[in-house]
Amino acid sequence: VKPTAITIGCVVEALVINRRGEEAWQLVQEQLRCEDRKLMINTVVYSTVLKGFAVSKRVDKVLSVYKEMRANSIACNTITYNTMLDACAKCDAMEKAAQLLEDMKELNV
Repeated sequence: VKPTAITIGCVVEALVINRRGEEAWQLVQEQLRCEDRKLMINTVVYSTVLKGFAVSKRVDKVLSVYKEMRANSIACNTITYNTMLDACAKCDAMEKAAQLLEDMKELNV
């Protein structure tokens, strides 16, 4: 069975729910290296990974994933930004939220 964006998203979500965010991120990275699957890694999949790192209070990883999203022209939505801002707040890293807010303004999110 060939994976689809939905099946990949479901597996990533299952890993995140089970607090295996790093494994979810590794799975995404594997898919990005596969030419016929990399387009399946969309905003929803990235946002799920962000949620996993946010729950684990890994604001460094949250911002690293965000940087990769921007570099790969993956659009962020209000859910994506809310997840990242929440991670900054819970990790006492509000100084990092300023750039996110600027990006939101710039992109009219």
